[in-house]
Amino acid sequence: MTITVETLKKSTFDNDVINNAKYLLKRRSSLEYVKTYADRIHKEVLEELKPIKTRDKKELSNWEHLYLCSTEDVEKCASLSNDKFFNNGFQYLENGCCPYLTAKSDVRNAERLFFDSIEKYIGFGYQKAVCAKNGVDLMYRTINLFLSLLKSAGKI
Repeated sequence: MTITVETLKKSTFDNDVINNAKYLLKRRSSLEYVKTYADRIHKEVLEELKPIKTRDKKELSNWEHLYLCSTEDVEKCASLSNDKFFNNGFQYLENGCCPYLTAKSDVRNAERLFFDSIEKYIGFGYQKAVCAKNGVDLMYRTINLFLSLLKSAGKI
């Protein structure tokens, strides 16, 4: 079966598909909002705590590589980062996680929910997609294509 905008316009989807698509779009939007703060905050933290060294004694210049640092440095960075998020109007999270990492996790969970809800329309589910060669790329391309088709068909 070929999925086109025309076939989607005529199709009836489970509420799960539509609700999960909307939820995914909201989570992505939230992540983009938090990311605008996170990029600036993380840069400020790295600058204020400079020099932060990785375990192999190189200076840390990319927040995404914070995992290469000592536990003590990670805790200092995380604490200052969370304080800066709080000072920018974000709330402290009960689990102590960074709002940016929480938003990224929420997007991953929403993607999985959406992907699982479209399984019967595309013929394979999340587990099969991520286990395939280039599986993560396949998953993202499928999600984005299906979301675009649903938008074009006026379903979301």
